[in-house]
Amino acid sequence: MKRIVYLLLLLPFTISAQFSVSSTTPASNELDVSVTSDISINFNQNVDAATLTNANISITGNNGIVLGFSAPIVTGTNAIFNPDRDFFPGEIITITITTDVENSSGTNLNKAFTFQFTAEVCLNSPGQFPLGENTISLATDGAISVTIADLDDDGDLDILSASSLDDRIAWYANDGTGKFGVQQTITTSADYAHRVTTADLDGDGDIDVISASSVDDRIAWYENDGLGNFGPQQTITTAANLAYNVIASDLDQDGDMDVISASAFDGLIAWYENDGLGNFGALQTITTAAPGARSVYIADLDNDGDIDVLSASSDDDRVAWYENDGSGNFGAQQTITTLADRAFSVKAADLDGDGDMDVIAACSSTSTARDWRITWYENLGSGTFGPQQTISINVFQARSVYTADLDGDGDLDVLSASSRDDRIAWYENDGSGSFGAQQTVTTNADGAWSIVAADLDGDGDMDLISGDYNGDRVAWYENAVHDDRTLATLGGTDLVLSPPFDPNVSSYTAAVCNSVLSTTINATVTNSGDTIGGTGLVNLNEGTNMITVSVTDQCGGTDDYTVEVTRVPLITQQITWSGSVSTDWNNPNNWTPNIVPLECLEIIIPETTNQPLISPGVINIKDLNINSGSNLEIPVGATLNVSDDLNMYSESDTYSGIIVKGVLSVSGKTKYHRYTNSQANGNDLIAPPLSGQSWTSFLTNDANHNEGLIYNNGANPVTTYLFGPFEKGATDDYILYNDNSSEFLISGKGYRSATNTVNGDALIFTGSIVTGAVNTTIINETTGGFPEWNLIGNPYPTYIDVNTFLNHVGSVSGVTNLSLLSDSTAAVYGYDGDDTDVSGSVWTYTNLVEGPTLIAPGQGFFVSSKYASSNIEFTPDMQIKGSSDDFIQGRTINNTDYIKLNAATSSKSYSTSFYFHNNGSQGLDKGYDAAVFGGALPSFSLYSHLVAENEGIPMVIQTLSSDDIGNVIVPLGLNVNNGEQVTISLGNYNIPDNVSVYLEDNVNNTFTRLDTTDYIFTTVTALNGTGRFYLHFTTESLLSTGEHNFKEFNIYTNQLGRTIIIEGNLTNKVDVVVFDILGREVLRQDLNHLVNKNIINANTLGSGVYVITIEDGNRQYSQKLILK
Repeated sequence: MKRIVYLLLLLPFTISAQFSVSSTTPASNELDVSVTSDISINFNQNVDAATLTNANISITGNNGIVLGFSAPIVTGTNAIFNPDRDFFPGEIITITITTDVENSSGTNLNKAFTFQFTAEVCLNSPGQFPLGENTISLATDGAISVTIADLDDDGDLDILSASSLDDRIAWYANDGTGKFGVQQTITTSADYAHRVTTADLDGDGDIDVISASSVDDRIAWYENDGLGNFGPQQTITTAANLAYNVIASDLDQDGDMDVISASAFDGLIAWYENDGLGNFGALQTITTAAPGARSVYIADLDNDGDIDVLSASSDDDRVAWYENDGSGNFGAQQTITTLADRAFSVKAADLDGDGDMDVIAACSSTSTARDWRITWYENLGSGTFGPQQTISINVFQARSVYTADLDGDGDLDVLSASSRDDRIAWYENDGSGSFGAQQTVTTNADGAWSIVAADLDGDGDMDLISGDYNGDRVAWYENAVHDDRTLATLGGTDLVLSPPFDPNVSSYTAAVCNSVLSTTINATVTNSGDTIGGTGLVNLNEGTNMITVSVTDQCGGTDDYTVEVTRVPLITQQITWSGSVSTDWNNPNNWTPNIVPLECLEIIIPETTNQPLISPGVINIKDLNINSGSNLEIPVGATLNVSDDLNMYSESDTYSGIIVKGVLSVSGKTKYHRYTNSQANGNDLIAPPLSGQSWTSFLTNDANHNEGLIYNNGANPVTTYLFGPFEKGATDDYILYNDNSSEFLISGKGYRSATNTVNGDALIFTGSIVTGAVNTTIINETTGGFPEWNLIGNPYPTYIDVNTFLNHVGSVSGVTNLSLLSDSTAAVYGYDGDDTDVSGSVWTYTNLVEGPTLIAPGQGFFVSSKYASSNIEFTPDMQIKGSSDDFIQGRTINNTDYIKLNAATSSKSYSTSFYFHNNGSQGLDKGYDAAVFGGALPSFSLYSHLVAENEGIPMVIQTLSSDDIGNVIVPLGLNVNNGEQVTISLGNYNIPDNVSVYLEDNVNNTFTRLDTTDYIFTTVTALNGTGRFYLHFTTESLLSTGEHNFKEFNIYTNQLGRTIIIEGNLTNKVDVVVFDILGREVLRQDLNHLVNKNIINANTLGSGVYVITIEDGNRQYSQKLILK
């Protein structure tokens, strides 16, 4: 016993301590580390300096190239390393010390050691993003992932993107100031690319690229030559079923970067060992218990000096982690939470400043609860986590989270991207894990899917980069305050900047007329600590002159303010809008030649895709000509001064428009050249688009232009012209003006007119643009041929919106314009002058469901008055840009079931319409039903009577309830002469697949299914009225359901027919649900259990990967399929 005691007492002195790392500076997980910091490592024993090499100690950052180092300074147990580049602001630095490091006795490090820290950002970082999005690319079809890295080794951060719908991995070179080059494609072979990340995989010191693509289940990498030129795709695995995410880290601590993947369909988190040269071993499973795995991340969660793995899986709402033993061997899944409803993104960071790594997750719920939120989980030490803590619930389908110090206070804030509300937002951390209210960066990120942060413009603060899936856009957002652009004023002698100076804008264009030969550029700065240069007298050459003013701000960033000054040659009289790059009036690239409009120039605005929008401020020009099909808007805060004339033009099928919300001053004349139909083609209904003109002035202005064009009776000396209003009273007919008429043309009143030319021509109206409301009296005399009908017109030189016009509440009437109209004819009745088209009528009927959406400038039309007298009101709020014809049928129908029913003989045709709408019923629905104009039917016509409350009124538009579509019978009327062969058919229609449309002829005792064939018959007597024909809308009978078997199904697609076919026995009522690759439910349908084959219409689904799930209670069957 004494001997045993002696040995135990001697043991501590006979076995020496193992060689290990005792501490580091910066410490593990330390925040706010200087970008120029050295790295100090303390060992517990003297270290052999010869083994402290780049091969044995790796220093990597998540932004820039690998950090090498020369010989460290070694003093006994301490080694100080000076990396060969500074850290990027906010960069996460990872140091791995391998077991190849030895002590002075030649003993290897007992266990490899890895630690991370985060670099500081500028102390003055504002945490504000007032300048909006800066588009980097719109050539990313389904931009789903973005990241940053210095790919070309030029010291700034470039951007990478993965886009799903074009299978593309691409990058964009940064010039160091946040200006990015064109898209450079790395590959288009990443089939439904889902994620892109970076790491040095082959040990050559530059940044390679890694992708995850879901259709081909592939994890792959692309070798960088150091200059941003990439080799072909090199496959790591194709066994990641629905590969969704990928990241790189040194999991086995051997000094090279391994790869970790998450795949959704097999619930797999796996890793692939790198041999250091970019050759990867077989798939090594970490877990298969992460169903719907969407995200994977790495961090040392238990503070044991190696890198552990995190996962987020959507199908089980789980965030979990897996402990690494330091050699790439992982323990069992350790659940952090199962309350992350459809967990979609996970990150780790020290949010509460206690030195360990907490966890952040995004929930992208698709359940009815829609538990969309950003959450975090406190690490209580050694990888034990506290309960869920909510940062925000104001994120509609959160897709991505990220952390960065956005406000320069030394702690990590949280960012989110959410796709349903197109929102990029951030949440300020107080340093203890308490977060402020959501701060929205933008809600214009269409389908926001990915968000990261980095210093893109070299000013020391963290900017944001987003990938917008629906908008196909990669964009960035500068971290700045409103006075961060530190130039306070910028100007020049004899020139005006375009746009007017704004401290948030860094590039300007100015132009001077030819007489200005030089200018003095002057500027001041906002902050006393800033410096400025580049001002003074500048001589101007004819053409373009570039002048740059530079300002260096307090974070060390430099902003260049460029003034492009153009001297206009004397021979230049006109410039023409091209809209080549945007709608910005002040961008010279939108004009031909490339100068901003000057007060000495005549401006022409033709029809273009990008129509001009004047910026706030004062603009002076000489003449303004707006061509047919083009529009100009003068917004609030903008003033346009025209020193000569303003002319607006139109053609038979397109009109120009000007919307004045700001100030328009025209020193000369304002004219609208309003196309008018010819008398030979059936006349026209028009209205003055300008105010204040008399009939005499209208007739004789412009060298008697209108007098020579308007159709007349040819009498001498008093000539009567085909021009005048619709007179109420005894005549209920049109008035004809003559040479002696003294009337003024009234805004809001309609006039019939026609030209004496073959194809019509433009009549010239001269006057003032109406910028306020116009009230027009309408009356119902109860007697006469057309007692309720009134000819009115659009008083503005721009289009107005029909729905806004009908639903407008008048300031005089106090009710909507629609409510002032007769119940059965509450619509706009436009005259198209042609009864030979498919409608069979000279009238175009427009209400809340049918007809044109716009009323052209100066367009006349009829409305019917419900009351003896009331006031229809036009207001500027109705104005809208457009370029369409005056009254052409064919409104686009959205989300409404409808049919167009046609009847035709060999020489005539007629149509009537039926809609199924939530605001419809079987009775009269004001604004949704419309009767024939004047109640008079042509000799050949097709119409309906109301299903309920039928008073014998012939309807050309009838709207029923959405619930009626499967079970309603509508009486039809047909007027046709004896001996005519008549074809009744469906024109355009949009009805559910299970609804059939039958025409009943109770004389011939037939039912004809019109959605499959036409009904043709020959009249033996003239038909006039209703009673013979009925239209049936019906569904097939519902069948009973029974049990079904989930074991044998054959599910496949018919690509040509765009259908999904399900074959197999069903004995119960079964639901089939289709999810897209992003986990969103896109289609749900009941299956017919009485048939062996069910066919699902997939016409509404785009190309891509889908998961189809058949559900019955708690049982379900799922399968992946592709629509091409």
